[in-house]
Amino acid sequence: MNKTGVLMIVILTTLGFSSKNSSATEYDVNICFWYEAAFSDTGTIQDPGVGDHFRNNNYKIARGAKVKVTRVFGNWDVFFDYVDVESGCTPPLTLNSIWNYRITIYSEAKLQNSNIVKLRNYWEAPSLYARVLSSTFKPNANGFYFFTWDDYDADWVPTIAAGTGFSLYRNHGDTYFETFYVYNYGCDGDISAFTGEYICLGTAGRRRRFSMAHEMGHNFIYLQAGVGRAYGYDYASNECEGPVDSHSFDSQEFQRAAAWEGIAQFYSASVWNNEEETNCDFDYYRAVDMDHDGDLDGENPDPWNPLYIYSCDYGVQFMDSHCDADDQENPPTLGNEFDWLRFWWDLHAREDVSITTISHIWEEANPDDEDGWTDGTAYLRLRSAAISNGISANTWDYWAAQNGVDHYLED
Repeated sequence: MNKTGVLMIVILTTLGFSSKNSSATEYDVNICFWYEAAFSDTGTIQDPGVGDHFRNNNYKIARGAKVKVTRVFGNWDVFFDYVDVESGCTPPLTLNSIWNYRITIYSEAKLQNSNIVKLRNYWEAPSLYARVLSSTFKPNANGFYFFTWDDYDADWVPTIAAGTGFSLYRNHGDTYFETFYVYNYGCDGDISAFTGEYICLGTAGRRRRFSMAHEMGHNFIYLQAGVGRAYGYDYASNECEGPVDSHSFDSQEFQRAAAWEGIAQFYSASVWNNEEETNCDFDYYRAVDMDHDGDLDGENPDPWNPLYIYSCDYGVQFMDSHCDADDQENPPTLGNEFDWLRFWWDLHAREDVSITTISHIWEEANPDDEDGWTDGTAYLRLRSAAISNGISANTWDYWAAQNGVDHYLED
């Protein structure tokens, strides 16, 4: 690992050397940036992890990163802006071979639609992270020069920047000019969460790409829909193997909580998996007995990396099949987030319903309505919003039944 924080590669396009080494030459250069990723829920180059994106921890494009190129003499900023979203490169810059240039990258990025992700330190005195990648850079030819923000400290800043930035790059819907605030310190009890104002990442969440994208999903739905966290939801309606004071793949929750967590799990799955596939993989942080046969499920290919792979395939109906809801065959106010994840995935991958449309469904269902959004009505409000957004009742009902999310109170 390059402990100087810099990996520099030069791609020569036109040689511009002077016949005299002492003479100054101007070169047209593009400076490009990478993040060194250190996710805990990826594989290796030899044994890739699950999903279709970021399957290993090679270098990731610093999409839209905010950078500064400064001529050291005179402290003159040649470039102080966001790099290209696709390439991670500056536009062509004219630099002189006689000068040293300082290259700085910040923990901020501008993605599509001018949406910005800002990764900051502790929220009581927030500021961006910055890393000087070189103070002595001199071009020696026209071409592309590459610098890498190495991830060798305990803050995991490049890893978080790579994961949160790519999440918004993949799934931005029709949000415009919004800012996503991310802190690499946990909320109460060192947990990862979206507070309604910002994302905080606990110790484990800083390195889990699926966890980062989950919280980005909460933030995206909040900003896209323009409403708060689903009004009045609570966890732990009835215990179903999962935690009784939180939520998980195998927990039975009140329907509002299940729907809210399920749509964020879906967002995460859709970041790391291609929607052209009818199934998807999800790396989860613990083993779950999904079929309640007494054995923990989930493939774990790496004994040193305790994460477990679960399928987004339909038809499992986890809550209906495995949870005891006070002897109710069809508990009208309860749900399970994994059932909701698979439901949204089926609409997205099998019925070609876009992330944007799904976010509009959530917005129109209006989960910020104190009077109308209840555990008994949440499903029906989502169904009504889906129909008004062009999804047929038959399509909605079919996939709802297949995945077991159709729980509601009759009028």
